[in-house]
Amino acid sequence: NSVKTRKSDIRRFVTIPALCCFIPPVAWYILKSILPMWSKEIRMIAILVYIPLVWLTMVKFGSAFSTGIGVSKKEDCISFSYCKLYKFHKVVVRTSKISMIKIKQYPWQKRTGICSVIIYTNSEKHSRHIIKYINYNDAVRLLSDNGLYFRR
Repeated sequence: NSVKTRKSDIRRFVTIPALCCFIPPVAWYILKSILPMWSKEIRMIAILVYIPLVWLTMVKFGSAFSTGIGVSKKEDCISFSYCKLYKFHKVVVRTSKISMIKIKQYPWQKRTGICSVIIYTNSEKHSRHIIKYINYNDAVRLLSDNGLYFRR
């Protein structure tokens, strides 16, 4: 009983970070023509901004293969993996510790049939976990087949 992102979803994970990678070189090119005496400093700053953006793109590429939700009726728990910024999260929690599950689907996601599943847990601290780019029909089927109440 699990739902994972598909290989075709890689572009959803990688597009925004990859496009952001173009910002530092373009900004450097524009600023070096405006402020030629600061060209070396501007180039250094552009490189320092560029490196984390490339790293984020690689992290998001990896998260495209590890994002998913799984439910175990036998052990009465739900597990989910997702990536938030530069960190991978793997969470296993008993269903009794889940305070709410939301399936959020924006208008542009309805065309492609994807959604974000938001799971609110209530254990040592109250946490919100957002699992993005999950197939909407698969998520609804997984949660309803396992008796988990969710809001749309």
